[in-house]
Amino acid sequence: MDFDTSEIDTLSSPDLVSLFNDFLYDLLKQLNTIIKNDADITYFYSMYKDVIKMNQALVIDQFNVHVLQFYDHIKTKDEAFFMKENDAIKKYEGTSAITKIFKFKTLFQQLGKKDKDMLFYYLNILCYIGARYFTLANK
Repeated sequence: MDFDTSEIDTLSSPDLVSLFNDFLYDLLKQLNTIIKNDADITYFYSMYKDVIKMNQALVIDQFNVHVLQFYDHIKTKDEAFFMKENDAIKKYEGTSAITKIFKFKTLFQQLGKKDKDMLFYYLNILCYIGARYFTLANK
């Protein structure tokens, strides 16, 4: 793990949701700058604040359903997993406005090494927060 989890481990569920939303918004902002002309990223970035105003936990819940299962691959920065044909990933690409953001294969093909490292860093943090939130929410 390349980030300090001690503060995250002390947060309540609402605080975890807020932190998750802040990190994901920052990631979307960066991806929107790096990846030009991606309608899904641009759309989700522009509507993200409205989505979390309506339902703060919607995105973290969707993230946990659609992305958390790949946490081991994210932690180990397994690029090959995201680059190869993978039905587990493909089934989530473009199925709804929320899940369009989780289109790893398409994103990875457009990123350089530095940007891939940044994406893995953010995804790792988001997975950690998501897993901690899931644990607290299901006690």
